[in-house]
Amino acid sequence: MAIQVKPGENLFTSQVAGGCTDFAINLYQAILLESPKQNIFFSPVNIALSLGMTLAGAKNKTAEQIRNALGLSSLAEDEIHHGFRELLLVLKKEEEGNLTLQLENRIFAQTGMNIQSSYSSALEMFYDSDLGSVDFQKDPSGCTSHINSWVEKATKGKISDLITEGLITSLTRMVLTSAIYFKKKWAQEFAKEATHRKLFYISEDETVNVHMMYQKHSFRYGVSEELSCSALELPYENGFVSMVILLPHAIEGLGVLEKSLSINAIKELIKNMVKGNVHVWLPKFRLEEKLSMKKQLTRIGIEDMFQDEKADLSGITGQQDLFVGAVVHKSFVDVSEEGTEAAAATGIVLQKRSLPIREVAEFKADHPFLFLILENKYKSVLFMGAFKNPPVSDQVEGER
Repeated sequence: MAIQVKPGENLFTSQVAGGCTDFAINLYQAILLESPKQNIFFSPVNIALSLGMTLAGAKNKTAEQIRNALGLSSLAEDEIHHGFRELLLVLKKEEEGNLTLQLENRIFAQTGMNIQSSYSSALEMFYDSDLGSVDFQKDPSGCTSHINSWVEKATKGKISDLITEGLITSLTRMVLTSAIYFKKKWAQEFAKEATHRKLFYISEDETVNVHMMYQKHSFRYGVSEELSCSALELPYENGFVSMVILLPHAIEGLGVLEKSLSINAIKELIKNMVKGNVHVWLPKFRLEEKLSMKKQLTRIGIEDMFQDEKADLSGITGQQDLFVGAVVHKSFVDVSEEGTEAAAATGIVLQKRSLPIREVAEFKADHPFLFLILENKYKSVLFMGAFKNPPVSDQVEGER
């Protein structure tokens, strides 16, 4: 069922969006610790919505840890859910008629499970989530296939096998799923004939050849001395969503940028960007990532929900009989001359106990950079990533 509340300005939504940007940066740092030299890509809003659905059933310290990790400790729980609802409404309004930005949430619960009516009502009202009944006890493998099919359909075939075989067992009682699909053309497309083979500097000593797109156009552009980078905003058609690219001044400067990231620094940089003619070079690229989020979420303070003796998810069944066994996240992005296609899905498995701008600026993304895809009303981060090393599929033959 669709949410029946009309979209409007919500006092809490800007706070929720701001908190989730802080959450995105903290989660990025936690992922970075696991893979400092690898490409990174994930959907902060997708993971945050999944945690919001979990929060609706969490109590006491478990709920407090989720609120803190989301950067929303100053808000009451109902204020957080109202903020997520408005954000979801804004995003869902954008998808009307064009189906290029879609978000879907669904709960898969054990047949016959006693779920509190307050919990199921909260999921429907605030997260537009319906409830599916499956039998984990009798057919874990069949449930895995069923959930993966739902995710694949919700992401237009871009995310498959989110739940790996064996992750769901006869002790599984519920899987919270959230999926996002995004496909937009650039407001100003890159001409295909302007794409040429160019060097991409993985480091000062290592290069590979990539398909480098090029255009000269009027874009918002800025420089941050605090982050030691230049920034470029590439809007998508109708201006509702933009990609913001943060390009370090130095070829090996991404590490400095990553350590300096903060919500205030990003806000300040975006606010101070000005429009001007910019020569833009940007590699075509395609990334696919799969993350098991337990370690990363624990690093940013969500601990109790993963421990069967400490988790308090009693808002779901009325009893303290559930804990989170796993959080998995899978994402995909394809950046080309026409625009960007991206998708992501998150599954939470609940188990039962046992510088100055020149007149014509240059923005040459020929070395590792960070990028965000933002919706422009509340500046919430739909996707975030770092392009450090072109995958073999994106490399082309040529002289070094």
